[in-house]
Amino acid sequence: MDILVTVTRENTRVFPMHNHAVWEVMLYTAGTGALKTDAGDFSFHADTVIAVPPRLRHGSCAENAFVNICVHAPLPLGEERVRVIERADGKIRALFELIRDCYFEGGETAGVLPPLVMALSQLIACSESEKNDGVRALHDRLIAEFYRADLNVAALIEQTGYADDYLRTLFLRRYGRTPRVLLEETRMNYAQSLLDTYRGALSVAETARQCRPFAGAIHKNTEKRRTHMKKIEGFSRGMGIGGWLTNYKRFNVLPDAWRMPITIGDMEHFESYITESDVKNIASMGLDHIRLGFDQVVVEEVDHPYVYRDKIFAIIRRFVEQCEKYRLNVVLNLHKAIGNYCDIPEKVTLFDSTELQDRFVALWVEFERRFAGKPQVMFELLNEVRDINPDDWNNLVERTIRAIRVINPT
Repeated sequence: MDILVTVTRENTRVFPMHNHAVWEVMLYTAGTGALKTDAGDFSFHADTVIAVPPRLRHGSCAENAFVNICVHAPLPLGEERVRVIERADGKIRALFELIRDCYFEGGETAGVLPPLVMALSQLIACSESEKNDGVRALHDRLIAEFYRADLNVAALIEQTGYADDYLRTLFLRRYGRTPRVLLEETRMNYAQSLLDTYRGALSVAETARQCRPFAGAIHKNTEKRRTHMKKIEGFSRGMGIGGWLTNYKRFNVLPDAWRMPITIGDMEHFESYITESDVKNIASMGLDHIRLGFDQVVVEEVDHPYVYRDKIFAIIRRFVEQCEKYRLNVVLNLHKAIGNYCDIPEKVTLFDSTELQDRFVALWVEFERRFAGKPQVMFELLNEVRDINPDDWNNLVERTIRAIRVINPT
């Protein structure tokens, strides 16, 4: 679990608007003011806790000055909305302070951060000020009581007073997964956090013993859901398009300063290189799909993380619609990610930078957001992974897919 902890400097009155790729949870320890967000303003005072979801722009301002402890992490808080605890209790305050101390002390103490952060997210889920609907109440119970072997989802749904099918439908719509899947994910994340925290000190067998109260439930439900690999139709005869949104200039012979910026000439090339007549011609060859490669710097501004070029997305959408017209499926292939170029040296690589990995995940979430509901579009997360530890790549793939599944659970 990637975790960042920051503490606002004393005498800070205004912190500018910004956003993150993961949840940010803040405990205000001093000051009175408001957290400004694109979703509205939220007042705070000493002991207020505010959880801000990924990608939501926000910034704090106070009448005099404020101090807060901020924890940035991929938390299992479900629905991406601002959560407020008007006055945190002693357990939450103590957890914030312990997380802060362990983070800045570093060394071996940093290893206990994942379970501490997981515990903090569970307390926030249970303590949030507004608990006014059965869907949220069920979600919070599942997060807070995941360790109970006798936890019965059907019984919890019955306690909400909602009809079973109706509540399950609302739950899936809000959280992007069923109650059972959320419970299993929380349990698996807990087991993974034990392995990550006590790597080398805690064996897999000992981890299993720690998870024994609910391990049987995980195995039983996994066996129920075991299926054969899904067969995908319509992607057996295809061709790739290069030289359009990738390999549009020779990076390896250009000076460093000319490689990444997108010029007016580049944009003219993007807008005109492939036309509908090209798509029609490809369809006439009896093919069933096109693999469209693109570079991250083409769709996202390299020096402005999470700022995407609407013009490029419009070009890609137009291409997808043309393919749909001529009954061609599409594979969207991230050909070159920032930090993973095969033809030029880079100062920072994708797998050495948490920030670049956050941007990688966020980029694919943005693609899912824009192309959700188009089953003829497939994602190829990265074209050529450079010579790295396979576990690093597999972890990034798993994290990316998990983020996409929040929007599209199918």
